[in-house]
Amino acid sequence: MGSNVIIGAVSDDDGISSIEYVIDEGTDKEIRGTIDMSGKTPTSKSFQIDLTKLPKGGTETVISSGDHTLSIFATDISSGLENVSTPVKSSDETGVSNMKFGYDDDVPSLSVTTKSGELIGENISYSITGTAGDGSGLKKNSEGTPVIYRYAIDSTRNEKKYGSKDDPQEIPVSEDGTWTDTIQTYDNGDDFEYCAIDEYERSTTAKFTFRIDSVNPTITLTTPSEDTVYIGETTLYSFRGTADDPTKIVNDKGEVITVDSSGISGIKYTVYDSNGTEIETKTVDSSTEWNININLSDYKKNDEIDVSKIEFRSVDGGGLKSEPVSCSVIIDKISPVITAVVKQGGTVVEAVQNTYYTKSAPEVEITVFDENLENVSASKGSLMEKTPSETNPVYTLSGVTEAGEYVISATDKSGRVSSYTLNMYVDVSEPSVEITSVSPVVENNSKKNVNGKITVTGTASDDDKVNSTILYVNDVAVTNAD
Repeated sequence: MGSNVIIGAVSDDDGISSIEYVIDEGTDKEIRGTIDMSGKTPTSKSFQIDLTKLPKGGTETVISSGDHTLSIFATDISSGLENVSTPVKSSDETGVSNMKFGYDDDVPSLSVTTKSGELIGENISYSITGTAGDGSGLKKNSEGTPVIYRYAIDSTRNEKKYGSKDDPQEIPVSEDGTWTDTIQTYDNGDDFEYCAIDEYERSTTAKFTFRIDSVNPTITLTTPSEDTVYIGETTLYSFRGTADDPTKIVNDKGEVITVDSSGISGIKYTVYDSNGTEIETKTVDSSTEWNININLSDYKKNDEIDVSKIEFRSVDGGGLKSEPVSCSVIIDKISPVITAVVKQGGTVVEAVQNTYYTKSAPEVEITVFDENLENVSASKGSLMEKTPSETNPVYTLSGVTEAGEYVISATDKSGRVSSYTLNMYVDVSEPSVEITSVSPVVENNSKKNVNGKITVTGTASDDDKVNSTILYVNDVAVTNAD
């Protein structure tokens, strides 16, 4: 019963003096009480028994929940009448009222034992469990089975697939008070409310939330910016990028909708050898901005680094993975090699003590050898590509008009740098020679004559330096001079 009061009525041809009631007679829970009906003249009188204010041990008590028995005895007011020495009390023969009743002093109990807020990484069959009970019994379905009810708090979130408050789903409750709600999940999670109702329409609710991250995360690789990384002397490389687990997507109707997101939990990377065989896969904790340092020297075969590709995927909190982004790896073991040829008027000029001397701007041809060449530059002059090639391009260096060092630098894609220095001297002016004296000189007929061994002195100068001075007599070089 859902009320706290039992209402009844008694009648007698003389009227009622009192009513005596006994609850759970003969048990340790027995409660007795008397209701004074004197002063009420009608022969039929109503009475009430308040189950929350029952007499016991001189105080008021409340009946406990459960099944109970009730017996009611009535005493009339016939005392003093002729031939009636004492009042008449009802008995089993004259009409004792006996009944059984159930008392429920509380709302139903209801709990969800499955952890609320759980994340499901994909569309699956999902079971939610709990317990429910009530002293008077739970409300039953049309088949007589105790049930609780489930509905989505926001029934529009999944288009009422999980039920609505106006049309809830019935969940059977077993005899031991446990229940299991198995649902086929859809693209999005939801917020449920479970409701237990007893026979007196009193109810208890419990909320449950679950989320479904059914949208894969994304990933980008920002460093290196190219699809290939070249590894030279430095084998520790830092790979960087971004990752995201979307909260909004565009559905098939072109509508932007909100979806459950578990966030990025890590980045998984896989290293492959030169045969394309997986060497190792690791997952590192990360968020939307990630940075992974990989030492490629950890992956060697026959003491040589053997890596051809590294693949990256983002992983969300539900375990879903993104499509991979990858980076090819080329191991560059050799620095660029540079050669130079200097020509003057089509003739090759050889260096003298590592310096090239020319009378005018020379033609300089530079060849660079490298399989992974990035760029070539000159410290002075103008460098132009003459013969394009991915492995051994040829360049011409023009504008060599002054003396000095002309440094050619070549850098490959792994960062290795080689340089070649040309020491150039362009001598555009001839040297100057002056004879200052000849001795001994014999004057004869106003002529200066020489005879025998003579000494010739003079000067020779140049804006750079004089390598040698040669004396000519009658256009013949003197070879026997001391």
